Amino acid sequence: MSKLQSDTLREVISQVMANTALRPIGEFFRRRDEWRKHSMLTNQLHHATPDLGIALVAFGIYLIGEQVYNILHAPSSSHNHHSAPSTSSTSH
Repeated sequence: MSKLQSDTLREVISQVMANTALRPIGEFFRRRDEWRKHSMLTNQLHHATPDLGIALVAFGIYLIGEQVYNILHAPSSSHNHHSAPSTSSTSH
Protein backbone atom coordinates (compact mmCIF):
# COMPACT_ATOMS: atom_id res chain seq x y z
CA MET A 1 0.00 0.00 0.00
CA SER A 2 1.41 3.39 -0.94
CA LYS A 3 1.79 6.29 1.47
CA LEU A 4 -0.96 8.27 -0.28
CA GLN A 5 -3.40 5.38 0.00
CA SER A 6 -2.59 4.81 3.67
CA ASP A 7 -3.04 8.52 4.45
CA THR A 8 -6.36 8.55 2.62
CA LEU A 9 -7.47 5.40 4.41
CA ARG A 10 -6.54 6.91 7.78
CA GLU A 11 -8.50 10.06 6.98
CA VAL A 12 -11.56 8.06 5.95
CA ILE A 13 -11.38 5.89 9.07
CA SER A 14 -10.93 8.89 11.36
CA GLN A 15 -13.89 10.68 9.74
CA VAL A 16 -16.11 7.63 10.07
CA MET A 17 -15.10 7.12 13.69
CA ALA A 18 -15.60 10.81 14.48
CA ASN A 19 -19.03 10.87 12.87
CA THR A 20 -20.06 7.65 14.59
CA ALA A 21 -18.72 8.70 17.97
CA LEU A 22 -20.20 12.20 17.92
CA ARG A 23 -23.52 11.43 16.30
CA PRO A 24 -25.39 10.46 19.51
CA ILE A 25 -23.95 13.44 21.38
CA GLY A 26 -24.73 15.83 18.53
CA GLU A 27 -28.27 14.51 18.22
CA PHE A 28 -28.72 14.79 21.98
CA PHE A 29 -27.79 18.47 22.03
CA ARG A 30 -29.62 19.24 18.79
CA ARG A 31 -32.87 17.90 20.21
CA ARG A 32 -32.32 19.76 23.47
CA ASP A 33 -31.71 23.10 21.71
CA GLU A 34 -34.59 22.99 19.22
CA TRP A 35 -36.95 24.81 21.58
CA ARG A 36 -34.73 27.90 21.52
CA LYS A 37 -35.30 28.32 17.78
CA HIS A 38 -39.05 27.79 17.94
CA SER A 39 -40.80 30.60 16.06
CA MET A 40 -43.40 31.09 18.77
CA LEU A 41 -40.76 32.05 21.34
CA THR A 42 -38.67 34.31 19.15
CA ASN A 43 -41.67 36.13 17.68
CA GLN A 44 -43.28 36.69 21.07
CA LEU A 45 -40.21 38.39 22.45
CA HIS A 46 -39.83 40.50 19.32
CA HIS A 47 -43.50 41.51 19.27
CA ALA A 48 -43.59 42.23 23.00
CA THR A 49 -40.76 44.77 22.73
CA PRO A 50 -40.72 45.95 19.10
CA ASP A 51 -38.79 49.21 19.61
CA LEU A 52 -36.94 48.51 22.83
CA GLY A 53 -33.54 48.72 21.12
CA ILE A 54 -34.32 52.11 19.59
CA ALA A 55 -35.64 53.39 22.91
CA LEU A 56 -32.51 52.26 24.78
CA VAL A 57 -30.24 53.95 22.25
CA ALA A 58 -32.28 57.17 22.45
CA PHE A 59 -32.20 57.11 26.25
CA GLY A 60 -28.44 56.55 26.22
CA ILE A 61 -27.97 59.53 23.91
CA TYR A 62 -30.15 61.62 26.23
CA LEU A 63 -28.05 60.67 29.28
CA ILE A 64 -24.80 61.49 27.49
CA GLY A 65 -26.24 64.79 26.27
CA GLU A 66 -27.36 65.70 29.77
CA GLN A 67 -23.89 65.04 31.17
CA VAL A 68 -22.27 67.15 28.45
CA TYR A 69 -24.77 69.96 29.09
CA ASN A 70 -24.08 69.86 32.84
CA ILE A 71 -20.33 70.02 32.24
CA LEU A 72 -20.56 72.92 29.79
CA HIS A 73 -23.06 74.96 31.80
CA ALA A 74 -21.79 74.24 35.29
CA PRO A 75 -21.63 77.34 37.48
CA SER A 76 -18.11 78.60 37.91
CA SER A 77 -16.47 78.49 41.32
CA SER A 78 -16.61 82.31 41.66
CA HIS A 79 -20.42 82.22 41.62
CA ASN A 80 -20.57 79.81 44.52
CA HIS A 81 -19.02 82.23 47.09
CA HIS A 82 -22.02 83.98 48.56
CA SER A 83 -21.39 86.23 51.49
CA ALA A 84 -23.52 85.23 54.42
CA PRO A 85 -25.33 88.06 56.18
CA SER A 86 -23.65 88.97 59.41
CA THR A 87 -25.59 87.99 62.48
CA SER A 88 -23.65 90.00 64.99
CA SER A 89 -25.86 92.16 67.12
CA THR A 90 -24.92 95.80 67.34
CA SER A 91 -27.53 96.75 69.87
CA HIS A 92 -26.17 96.30 73.40
